[in-house]
Amino acid sequence: MPSSGSPKGRMIMKWSGPKLPPGVSATSKRLSDGSVTWYFYHKTTRTRIEGEPGTAAFNRQAQRADHVVPQPAVKRETLSDLCDLFEKSPEHADCAPKTRLTRETIFKQIRHRWGEYEGRHMSVRQFRGEIFDWRDEFSATPAMADKNVSTLQRLISWAYDRGKLEYDHSKKIPRLANKRSREGCGISPEEDAKLLATGKPDEIRLYKFARLTGIRKSDLCRVSWDDMDADGWIEWLHSKTAKTTKATSYYPTFAIPQFKQLIEEMPRRNETDRMLTIDAGIPWTVHNINCRWYLWLERAGLLDADIHFHDIRRQCVQDLLDADCTNAQAASISGHSIGNSGDGSFEVYTKRSRGLAHAAYRKLAAHLNPEVSGENVEWIRKK
Repeated sequence: MPSSGSPKGRMIMKWSGPKLPPGVSATSKRLSDGSVTWYFYHKTTRTRIEGEPGTAAFNRQAQRADHVVPQPAVKRETLSDLCDLFEKSPEHADCAPKTRLTRETIFKQIRHRWGEYEGRHMSVRQFRGEIFDWRDEFSATPAMADKNVSTLQRLISWAYDRGKLEYDHSKKIPRLANKRSREGCGISPEEDAKLLATGKPDEIRLYKFARLTGIRKSDLCRVSWDDMDADGWIEWLHSKTAKTTKATSYYPTFAIPQFKQLIEEMPRRNETDRMLTIDAGIPWTVHNINCRWYLWLERAGLLDADIHFHDIRRQCVQDLLDADCTNAQAASISGHSIGNSGDGSFEVYTKRSRGLAHAAYRKLAAHLNPEVSGENVEWIRKK
């Protein structure tokens, strides 16, 4: 007999027919015409039992269902799950801390927008249109829009390579920012003179060190006195390529009079033993460099000149080439690849070395001091 015990008022039917085999349950369903039909399942394996209860055929099906191995439930990974998996991947762990933090911040937006999307949702054509809609919402800040999309592209590409998606609809999303090439940008002699005339002592030390070494901004904050040996050689592994080309540069500080004087005048009054510090003895940070660079350009009247701090590195390379350094000699200072054009040139057999670096600095010293011959600069010191 039916009984009403459901909170929603639904009629709950209790099976009152022939006794069911052990492990078999009965479920009722009321059809649109008002009639009731019954379905029978094995409780453990959830196997459907066909036929009439009490018959031999029904009992045999129930016995066979006892031996059916239950299939594990298939977990459908969502986009939020993919974000979690990527954050635990070696591809994410090998990135710089700043890159990881930026990526994880954007992942929060992705989870909020598409967190419940499964692979089948991301593999349909409409998902590409949704990516365009997301990008366009940030059209007022094109650089941010492009950063968001590139982060999503990295995530989806990673998931596609691992077979978690049928198709990657994030490929070739056009950028919004009009990113101009800064090829050929540098520091002109006039700009150099204005910077040196208006710079504070700690800023000038930072500028000269960057100009002579071409070391990137983030690395300048980490160069320490321990990186220089007793003979005056600074050996530096560039962080940007530390895990790829493992580019190491060598700087014979004694080979250029201006560099030797700069090293001798640098204060050593900070607990972290960093070479480059502000006047208070605190090591430079990337944030501090960015803020001070803007203020310095303002003092020098160069705000409209479109000069980036990274242009100092570009000018260092240009100075080396102007001093008639070979590509290999310049690369020994800047850390760039040597002979990667694939044309079979002799330079593909060359690697960065102290000899190349010293030859580069000899030429640069002669270029910076025309009255001093490069031949008179001290040669590699013997240990």
